[in-house]
Amino acid sequence: MQLRFRSDEVGTYADVRERLGESLAPDDLLLHLRHVTANTDGCASIRESGILGIGDVLSRPSALTRLFEGCGVHFDKASRTVSVDGRRLSLDLVDDAFLGRESSEPIDGLLYILAEDSLVNSFIHKSCIREYSTLSRYPEAIWALEEVVGHGNEAVWRWKDAARPYVVEFTATLKELDLCRLQPDDGMGFCRAAV
Repeated sequence: MQLRFRSDEVGTYADVRERLGESLAPDDLLLHLRHVTANTDGCASIRESGILGIGDVLSRPSALTRLFEGCGVHFDKASRTVSVDGRRLSLDLVDDAFLGRESSEPIDGLLYILAEDSLVNSFIHKSCIREYSTLSRYPEAIWALEEVVGHGNEAVWRWKDAARPYVVEFTATLKELDLCRLQPDDGMGFCRAAV
């Protein structure tokens, strides 16, 4: 059975389930996906914990957590807050265009990323990963952090210089995608350099 979407159509999990109907259980459908990321540990954190959203990454010890904390930005997942420059900002206010203030601030982009980060962006298939128009050398959280601490921040610059882009390949059922339980495929080849 083939599921086809037009090239300009975005298929959601609900769309896939609806199109499958009763012909196939959604969890019998195994998707082969690719996630593009960058890190400074050769994918060791992904091998250990799987593919996590930025909120989960910043809630445990990691090179990225150390970078954020070294820049004075602390994320508390339990209270859904970000602390920076002595201020504690709630992620629950992100629906308000200015987060309860009169105007936007450089921190706003990071707050939106942390508040809305419930998924891991991935590509179903493209023979040449470089043909995607939305690839970035660094995770969007790094760009958002740089807005907060200023472009040219030495700690961010060192992280970006040490980071290498990777394509992480994994398979998942629709249920695993919905639950964000993403583990890389077995073997050492699951995480390969993108460049």
